[in-house]
Amino acid sequence: MKQLILFILIASTLQTFSQVRVSGYYRKNGTYVQPHYRSNPDGNPYNNWSYPGNVNPYTGKVATGNPSTYLNNYYNKNTSSSSSYNNYTPNATTNYTYYVTQNNVDVRSGPSTNNSVITTLNFRDIVGIVETRTDYPWYKINVTYYDDFSKSFKTTNGYVYGAYISSTYPISTNNNNNNNNNNNNNQYTTSNEMLMNAAYDSLDTNPQFTLNITEEIEQRNLLNKDDLYFLKYLAYDNISNYDLALTFLNKYILVGKLTMGEFRIAKLIKARLLEILGESQEALTELNNPVLIVKNDTILQAINLWKTQVYYSLQNYDSSINYANKYLSNFFKMDKYSTLSILQLKAMNLRELGKYKEALVSINEAIKKDNTNSIPSLYATKGIIYYKIQDYSDALNEFIKATLLDEKDGESFYYRAMCYKNLNQKNKACENFLKAVKLGNKDALDAYPVYCK
Repeated sequence: MKQLILFILIASTLQTFSQVRVSGYYRKNGTYVQPHYRSNPDGNPYNNWSYPGNVNPYTGKVATGNPSTYLNNYYNKNTSSSSSYNNYTPNATTNYTYYVTQNNVDVRSGPSTNNSVITTLNFRDIVGIVETRTDYPWYKINVTYYDDFSKSFKTTNGYVYGAYISSTYPISTNNNNNNNNNNNNNQYTTSNEMLMNAAYDSLDTNPQFTLNITEEIEQRNLLNKDDLYFLKYLAYDNISNYDLALTFLNKYILVGKLTMGEFRIAKLIKARLLEILGESQEALTELNNPVLIVKNDTILQAINLWKTQVYYSLQNYDSSINYANKYLSNFFKMDKYSTLSILQLKAMNLRELGKYKEALVSINEAIKKDNTNSIPSLYATKGIIYYKIQDYSDALNEFIKATLLDEKDGESFYYRAMCYKNLNQKNKACENFLKAVKLGNKDALDAYPVYCK
């Protein structure tokens, strides 16, 4: 069940079907960013929750507006130039990030050398691909550049020859380095600005891209060591490489001249990473650091949340319930999903203590607060409580709900099978055992040959 509860608690990007959850996290300045869901960026505007008529399942709001206007704004946002090539039609609409592979690449107002030059790009500059066409060599891009006339940055769409850009980060050569040194200051400043913006803007949507360009950021000395380490921590955290995330967080703590607020946040993050990595006792040591508990604020609430999780992992169920109650009674509230995880953990602790009626009250409160009916682990938790009291029919209903929301939940398929077995429905039991086996559930792997052969 630890795996199930981390569905809510792990602060990483979670992709479920066409939805992506961006979990809550602390910025270095102590600002807490609330968790939120967004549609999965697949390059198809019709799948966006903001497309007129579509419903955001997490808010219940229906997007308003005119579909034609929406599509026009989607494909032509930030456009300040128009193409004279009237017959150009996109083969595919994308939203990818590409790199410029050489210096002095012209961005033109249309897909032809007959069109005017908007700006010039250089090696490793970053552009966003707006449109591509398999039978035409020009790419429509979105680019930010420095305009000498207005003395300001501008963002526009333009066209570049496809041979001069690549989705792969280009390796530096002596020729490129020499040419880069000859760039004028405005061009280099523009490139720096774009590089930094791209690194931070990509943390949620494409953290691997952020990691790819940290080498360039380091070479250009655009960030202090502590900021660079924190950026790498965030990126590794978002791709669920928690070992390396912890490595760079430790480096950040060691080299950074941290304020008290930054230090508290860093230690809290470290405890969270240790818990995710299964080092619960070490995580508890970090959470018990007296420096963290200096005042009642959202950081203290986060400590209460993670102590609830850590004590559950250590099978100290009474202490876990104690910190769950502290969280729920505190007037500092973090976010809906953290509250749901606390109620779920409280139910799991009560279940382990054999207090099944109280456990049902807690999990039912969580399900009621989750008005989206979208978190499968809540129903799985409720199902196990029913299973423990041998109410196999109600347990089965909850596990069916869980697997409808998450068709890869091997544990819930296993429990479905066990419910069918106890209800004397062997064929359905074996069918669900087999599904659980295919999903890698070890209990089902042991049970299937015993009950079904």
